[in-house]
Amino acid sequence: YSQWGELWLPITENIIAAAHEAGARLVSPGNVYVYGPFQQIPATEDHPLAATGPKGKVRVATQGLLCRANRSGAVRVVIPRLPDLFGPHVLTRFHGGLFRAAAHGEAARWYGRRDVRRSLLYIDDAARACILLGGTESAYGSVWHVPGPDALAADELIRMVYKAAGRPPRVHSVSALSLKIEGIFDPDVKAFLEFRYRFEQPAVLDGSRFAEAFPDFRYTPYEEAVKTTLAWFKEHGAV
Repeated sequence: YSQWGELWLPITENIIAAAHEAGARLVSPGNVYVYGPFQQIPATEDHPLAATGPKGKVRVATQGLLCRANRSGAVRVVIPRLPDLFGPHVLTRFHGGLFRAAAHGEAARWYGRRDVRRSLLYIDDAARACILLGGTESAYGSVWHVPGPDALAADELIRMVYKAAGRPPRVHSVSALSLKIEGIFDPDVKAFLEFRYRFEQPAVLDGSRFAEAFPDFRYTPYEEAVKTTLAWFKEHGAV
């Protein structure tokens, strides 16, 4: 995580070049880093690309590369814009850590406000949406928000996960100062500090355009997705 700010741009250049050489189309999932702190709730696809930190600006630059490749005709590109993800194999520090802690009866470490609502997407739904967009000719040349079934506050998610585990919620709140101290020794935590606003402010995507274009697409209910994810973390131990 601490290295992608340096590597993401050249990686994207290589992906574009490979797709062009192969004559392939490109589905390039993006995240909300490009927006910086949300200026509107819910955010539509025309939200300003107002990232303020170095990694967010790298994401803006890579989106520019993708859009120019599409406009030039070098590669046809579609960008599904995804919020934070959770699910089997998703080992992120906070969402993955939450499922890991609940699965083993431990307290989850959580940073930021737990009452603000944020879009959250199950990884299998993200994959299905990417496949759907990639197979839709008219989707290319655009960004599409895929926000999940509804925005959730962290407290709602935490209660849901621990309920599925058959345990009362246990949360250890991590302060900004603690993160800064951890960041001295852990480069991934230091890199996360750029985006800590995402856990302090609402971050809700407007998915109406995707819903109107694909009315048959159904998101997995959070309760079902949580149970499947928790079962995976129990099976795979301290991953």
